[in-house]
Order: sequence, then structure tokens, then C-alpha cells
Amino acid sequence: MNSCKYDVLCLTETNLKLHSPPLIISGYTLHHYDRKHTRGGGVAILVRSMVKSKIVQTKTQSSTDLPFTPKPHLEMTSTLNSLFKEINEFRRTSFILGDFNFNSNYLNSVMRNKILQLSTCNNFCQLITQATRGQNTLDLIFTNNANIVTNSGVLDPHISDHLLVFASINFPRMKNPKISFVYKDYKNVNFTELGSKIISHKFSCHNMDASNHMNEFIKQLLAIFESVVQSKKVT
Repeated sequence: MNSCKYDVLCLTETNLKLHSPPLIISGYTLHHYDRKHTRGGGVAILVRSMVKSKIVQTKTQSSTDLPFTPKPHLEMTSTLNSLFKEINEFRRTSFILGDFNFNSNYLNSVMRNKILQLSTCNNFCQLITQATRGQNTLDLIFTNNANIVTNSGVLDPHISDHLLVFASINFPRMKNPKISFVYKDYKNVNFTELGSKIISHKFSCHNMDASNHMNEFIKQLLAIFESVVQSKKVT
């Protein structure tokens, strides 16, 4: 992870549970959703710490626990269709990815054709064309803004029977806001003006004991000094 410097890494089959010890990856923030009632499953997103991230709750219910069948699963396709539509309401560049458990390269697959048709109707396109497990393309990436994708494909992480799918994204860099501050330029004091103001100033320290008299004198002297020091603004 550190050598490739992924900004966002999405994981499936995490097997994390509520009682699992916290997963801490240096330099990353972890968001995860665990399967609650059966073994296995679970998904997680690791986001580089320098990238701001937050969880957005969707109205569409998860279909990650639906069993895979060779025939189109009406609930799964309905859920995906609702998810495509809901994400489009955000009007943001979005990606939907994971192990969809159907072969995207099997042209005669009714499931494949149905889901790709739904994605196209909702202005999403599918990026992965290479096989991700054996001869099958099961792990997919859908996006509604392919224009910012500079590269996509598969990598072999040598830790799973599935290949890793990736997409390189060309997001415009955000410019840091300009920060301005004001400071007193004590190095370039006009001592001629300072001396003139001190001479002409009428110090008022009447009816005070010695200690208070000295404090008041210093207070007025500092006020004169500050009045001749110029303020400068730096951006």
C-alpha cells in the first residue's frame, strides 16, 4: 500500500465483526460495514489520511448478502437500479465497485446484460474488461464520470484468488486558500518621529505613589512607541 500510494482502497470479504480488534493502517482512515448475522462478508474503505472523507447514508438497502444465482436476481437488479438513481441525485462524480458475482464478459448472460443496461440508462459505464478470477470478470467498477479516469485495469496482489481492480483518477487539485496576517514592523521604527512624540507628550501621572507612577509612565511610553510602529500585511 505504501509503495503504490493508493489514495482510496476498497476491500471486500473483510470478515470484521463488532468484537474484532480495531484495524489500524498507518496513514489511512478506515470506514467499514460488517456482515452482522452470518459468517464472512463485510466491506471496508481505507482513505489516505490527507484526503477528507465521510460516510453518507443512502436510502437504498444493501444487497451484499443476497445469494448469487445463475439467473437474474430481481431484488439485486432492483436494488442496483435504485442505487444508481439515488447516487445521481447527489450530482457528484461517483464510483460503485466490488465483486458483483456475475461474469461481465459472458455476453449471453441475462444478469450481465440486465445490469449493464441499468447502468447505461443511469449514465454509468463499467471500466473493467480483463478477467479478475480465472476467465471471469466478476469485480467491476462503475462510474458516472469516465472523463476523469486516466487508467483502469487489474493487478495481482498475490493474496487472493481475485485480482485487484483499479482506476486512476485525474481530479483537479484544490488550491490552498490564501492566509493573510498583520504584524508590527519593529525592525524599521522611525526613531526621529518616536523621539519627537516622546518630547511633546504630556505624561499624566498625578496623585499616584511611586510604584503606580512608574507603571503609568511605562504604559504611556509603550503607547507612544506602538503609535509609530507601522503595521504590515502579509499574504
